[in-house]
Amino acid sequence: MTEPLGSYLSVDLEDSKHAMMRELGLPPLCATDQTRRGVDLLLDALEGVDGSSKLTFFSTGQIGRTQRALVSELARYGHEIGCHTDEHDNVCAMTRERLVEDLRRSRGTLQDASGQDVTGFRAPNFSMDVADQWAFEALAECGFRYDSSLRMSRRAVQRRQAWDHHMLPSGASLYEFPLYIRRLCGVRMSVIGGTYFRLLPIRMIFGLLTEATANGFTPLIYLHAADLFTGGPIVTWRELAGLSLLERAGWRVRQYQWTTRAHSVPDKLRAVLRRYPNLGPMRSALPS
Repeated sequence: MTEPLGSYLSVDLEDSKHAMMRELGLPPLCATDQTRRGVDLLLDALEGVDGSSKLTFFSTGQIGRTQRALVSELARYGHEIGCHTDEHDNVCAMTRERLVEDLRRSRGTLQDASGQDVTGFRAPNFSMDVADQWAFEALAECGFRYDSSLRMSRRAVQRRQAWDHHMLPSGASLYEFPLYIRRLCGVRMSVIGGTYFRLLPIRMIFGLLTEATANGFTPLIYLHAADLFTGGPIVTWRELAGLSLLERAGWRVRQYQWTTRAHSVPDKLRAVLRRYPNLGPMRSALPS
């Protein structure tokens, strides 16, 4: 297969403090300054780089409510607003009925904030797989046109398009932008973004992207606002006070993993986009 001429850059846009505290069962706090700073650093890194400066932001509905101005501004500058559930809950932990309710609320919030028809979706933590046909049916029912939640090691049909087209049992259809996944030292690594993008050397990143294209994938680069945040822990020691001492220590250490080498992201991103220029919002790849 001929190597694709570019990549699709996307951002999973959640309030990391709010999402983490909810996951831990703590009363969630917002950190709008952290989120905004990460987005600004990312957009600054794109200046002067070949390729499109427009990308896809898969945003939670919670961001659409607490940072409506940010979502509106991103849309106004031509970025695509996609959906990342309402409050960053894993899809695999929901029932179909709850997912439909979640999608309708979050999509409505994001469409109101952005002025766009929100048609793209990515599950938090890539928490869907090919067996979750009920979830794909829910997406189609709620008006979504494509998903980018699946991770696989080889596409069933190699093609130059970044997407696969799926006919669902109901007769509805959905496009899928799959991410390449491979095992490295027993770890299932998504190629490529997040922690892997921060921690791996650029030579290994290029090797993984070359491997992905050889297996029929268009590179999908995904980041989070927190991947560029260098201002200390996302949730402070005091904010973890509802946990046991051992849990507080464990989560404090874990947060360093989430921010380690955040300073390296802009230079790595520019290097990747020089080889695989960003092709623009993901919806622009779909057939009209």
